[in-house]
Parts: sequence; structure tokens; C-alpha cells
Amino acid sequence: MKIMMKNYLSFIFIGCSLIANAQNTTAPITQQKLPANRVKFTGNEFINQAQVSPNPFVGNQSNNNNSRNFSETVIGTSTYDLQSNGSVQNRSMLLPNGNFSGMWTMSLLNDAAFPDRGTGYNYGTLGNFQTAPTARLETVRSGWSSNLVFGSGAEGSISHPGVGGLTFIKRSTAGTGSWTQSTVPTSTGRTILWPRSVVGGINNETIHCFAITEPVANNGTLYQGIDGALLYWRSQDGGTTWDIQDLIIPSIDATNYIAFDGDEYSIASRGNTVVLAVFGGWKDIFILKSVDNGTTWTKTIINQFPIPFHVPDMGSDIDTDGVNDIITTSDQTGSVIIDANGMAHVFYGNMNVTDDDLTDGNTSYFPATDGLMYWNESFTTEPVVIAEALDLNGNDTLDFASTTAGEFPLYFTSQSSMASAGIAANGTIYCTYSSMVETSDNGNNQNYRHIYVIKSSDNGATWSAPVDITSEDEFAECVFGSTAPIVDGYIHLAYMRDSEPGLAVRGDEDLIFMNEIVYLKVDTTNLFSVGINEKGNINNNLSIYPNPASSNVFINLKGAANTNTIVTVFDINGKSVLNKNLNLGIGQNELNINSLKAGIYFVNVQNEMNNYTQKLIVK
Repeated sequence: MKIMMKNYLSFIFIGCSLIANAQNTTAPITQQKLPANRVKFTGNEFINQAQVSPNPFVGNQSNNNNSRNFSETVIGTSTYDLQSNGSVQNRSMLLPNGNFSGMWTMSLLNDAAFPDRGTGYNYGTLGNFQTAPTARLETVRSGWSSNLVFGSGAEGSISHPGVGGLTFIKRSTAGTGSWTQSTVPTSTGRTILWPRSVVGGINNETIHCFAITEPVANNGTLYQGIDGALLYWRSQDGGTTWDIQDLIIPSIDATNYIAFDGDEYSIASRGNTVVLAVFGGWKDIFILKSVDNGTTWTKTIINQFPIPFHVPDMGSDIDTDGVNDIITTSDQTGSVIIDANGMAHVFYGNMNVTDDDLTDGNTSYFPATDGLMYWNESFTTEPVVIAEALDLNGNDTLDFASTTAGEFPLYFTSQSSMASAGIAANGTIYCTYSSMVETSDNGNNQNYRHIYVIKSSDNGATWSAPVDITSEDEFAECVFGSTAPIVDGYIHLAYMRDSEPGLAVRGDEDLIFMNEIVYLKVDTTNLFSVGINEKGNINNNLSIYPNPASSNVFINLKGAANTNTIVTVFDINGKSVLNKNLNLGIGQNELNINSLKAGIYFVNVQNEMNNYTQKLIVK
């Protein structure tokens, strides 16, 4: 937890750490606060504007350009564009047969009530997907579906209809057959909303589901003293029966928290290990972990919020000096994944908040806040920044179309947010996220977001520089990316794309567009280009010392006797910032780095026999 004084308006990242070394070192954007919209949409709301754009976005139906490391195809569409109020659902799955299945909240009507809203679904592989759906899977209006794949080969989904209990659908074979539908039982007498579900257990037949009771702001009532109680359900037979229902895990009951918000949580499982991560904006950021398939749970606080039981207008004067402080917390979006050793890796968007108006019944947040945060269970320190919006034009500032925070597209999130993660068999972790693009805007003061990916090959100790995997969609808004948890040499994800930054359903309340749901297949081979990746970061043939350094470094390359060698230093955006010819074989191995600002760089050493790259930290 970090605190900033109210009159300190420059953006401050949570402290730079050598553990997190893929940061962007651009000048800050002046912080301007906006009132936080604490009301999360259920999908039952009627949108005030009902105009339809005359020019709906129509992108490439497929892109198999072999010059790219990634290819994409449109698998569906939707006029309902609020795929989540916060964290992105588990919507993408890579099946054992190599096919991909994707789910999303779908409506195909230009109607602000979206009466046909429900789960959109498609199944297949690149170049061979089913026809885009024209109707929802459920028989009732629903949304917020999670994609469930069972060990038996069956598939299912849990969504909320916005009234009563959750809707569960299932069929016996992925990609084909009829769906059966039932209601997840609840005895709360409350409407249950915003579910997150996952399949786990030894045989992958256990369903773990978390959701919350309807909050007061959505016309609900308190449940067991909590405004939006976070409840747990478990079925160990694929959804036939539910042996745990409506459970409030003791460490998150009313003695610990007074409220939970929709979509501020994410869930992952691996065998009998299941983890729920909660990204509180005005409460703790924490995980609940079970290693016995949901029978018992242990809570670990990642970032402790300094004001327990905070409610709007309570203020945020942490140090009791009479000035309400700015507090660093999460933007209520995040993701969690579990590695082969059962360790949880957590990602979330950074956010600065304050409560300095004690009469408005609200709190405030700072839309210019940036920073994708990372933590895992081995940490003894606070979470660290592993990615930011990029300074693409290299002038050390973020030149967005508008510097007025109120003109940013309103997702109520950080500039780098909506994380989703997958892991490869060799343990390499890939995290995708959506970030504002400095060099691309709609001509009306709003910058687009693209989907980026970073990786760690050392269990989260270091992270690569980001790669824009939607770069060819320059004038497109790419958001709500959901990455399949299994990376098989390819990253498989689905995201939503349209031509206008922001949303129609919430926030900006733009015109209603037909948005595309895009499947993206990313080849991880050579994805991170030379000079900005971690290739050769640990290499016995090349050594750079001291590292970190501030003035001069010495470069040793085995087998370089009397060989002219080109040494090029790249910043984390891949821009060459220093270039020198050295004859490493006759002692000319000293490189002056006084011209480099503090930050993360990559030193590429190349001659006719060798080409190695190693990371350099300039302090």
C-alpha cells in the first residue's frame, strides 16, 4: 500500500524494483480526478441513448499474413459491448483436440434494452470456425458467462439472468449437440450476479463458482451484513448436484468486509488447487486459495487497504494531518493463474483514489493512473509494475490526443488494464492486457486501446518488453481480451474490437455499434523481437558488468579475439539509443552509458559469428 498527498498531482508508480524490469520510463501525465462510478451494470439497465451508428465497424474477417507472428478471425459480433465491469471472465479455452472455444455476452439487436442478450459461442480453429452465432445459448436473457470445459469432454457455462439464481448450461460434447439448462441453487432469496466459474479437481469435473448478491446500488439488500456478499458454490459431479451452496468463506464475512463489487475478482484452478483473486478498489487486494478442491481456504493479503470498512464521504486522511490523501490501490480488474507447482501469479491494474469531498456520496479516481501490477506467492515485498502505456514516439512523454482525464475513454480503469494470463508447459508465463496507444486516436480526443503481451521465463522474476499483438488494427479499440490458460506454443485469446474508444453501455455511452469478437492466435516463436526481448538474458558466452550500472560497463564475449563487434543498446520500446563498434578481443570492451537515463535496456552484441542479447539496468 502506498499513500500520496492530495496536493501532489504527478503520477507516482509503486516503487521500481529489480524484480519487475520491463517498465516504461515516460514523463507523467498530470493527474485529474473524476467521480468514481461505484454502480456496476447488471445488464438490466436501459441505456439512455438508443441511437445506432450508421457506420458499424467491419474489420478483416481473417488475417493470415505470414509476415506476422499472429493471425486472427472474427468469430462473432455483439451490439452489447460491456463484456465486464472489471476483470475479464474465463471466456477462452484451448481444448485437448487443439480446437478453441470462445464465449462472450452477445446481443445482435440495435435496441438499448438488448432483449436478446445472452451467451455467444463459437468453436473451431483458425480458418475453420463454425458460423458466427445468431442467437444466444440460453433460453433466458443472460450475461457474464464463463467458459467451462470438463474432463469428460463436455462443456458448459454459468451466467447471470439478472434475476434470481445463476443459469447453468451444459452439453456432453464440445462443439456440437444440444444444451441442457438449469439454475444453480440458492437459498439466499437474493438475485445473484456477476459469476466467475472454473472447472477443477483431479478429473476436471468439479465446478467452482463465485458470485455476489445484488448490491444496494442495484436495488438489492444486504445479505448477512454485506452489501454484495461474495458467495461460493461447488459441484463435484459436473453440475448435477451442488454440495456447497451460498457459502461465505469466513475470512471474507461481515467481520472483515462490508461490501464487494461486481467483476472485481478472478478465478483459476489446477487440479485440486483453486485460487480466487479479489482486486478491491477501496478494500484489500487478496487471494483465497484452496489446495483441497474447495473444502478449506486460506486468505493472503496482497495489498492491505489502509482504511478498513471505508464508505464514501468517510474521507481518506491516512496520516491524520487534515488533508485527505491519494491512495494507491487496484482498478478492480485483474487475473490469476496457477503454475505447475501450485503457486498463484496475480496481475491487476494500478489505480490512485481519493475521498476528499465529504458531501457527494462518492469517491474519486484518477484516469491517468497507469501500471500493470504483478505479485506471486513467493513475494516478500509489495506488488511491482511490469508494464505501462508505451512512449511510442520516443520523446519521453505520453502524447495522448487529450491530456484532460475526463476525455479518456471511460472504462474506470488504469491506462494498462484488463489482464489475462496463460502458461506454457515449460513454465513460461504470458500476460495479455489492454493499454492506451499513444499514436492512435479517433480524431475526437480519445486514444484507442490495443492488446499487448509480455512474458516471463523465470517464474515472474523478470518480464519482457511488451508486444502489440493487435498493431495492424491501428484505428480500432481492442479490449476485454480473454487468454486461454494453456499456451501450446501459441497464445489463444478472444477480444472485442470496434471503431470507437469507450463503451455504449456504460461510461461514455457512445452510439451503439456492432462490435466484433475476434479470435487471435499468436505464435510465441520469435514473438519478442531482437533487442527488446529476454533472449540471451542469461548466456554463458556474454557477460556485462557491473549490472546495474550508472556510468560504464564492461562487455566480455567468448571467442571474440580480434573480431570487430557491433554493440547496440535498445530501450524497452526497441529503439536504438546507443551504438558503438568494439574490438572485444583486444581489450576494447568498455562501454560508456552516461548518456542513458535510468531504466531498462537491452544490449545486443553482434559480429560475424555471434549474436547475443542481454538485459542491462541503468540506475
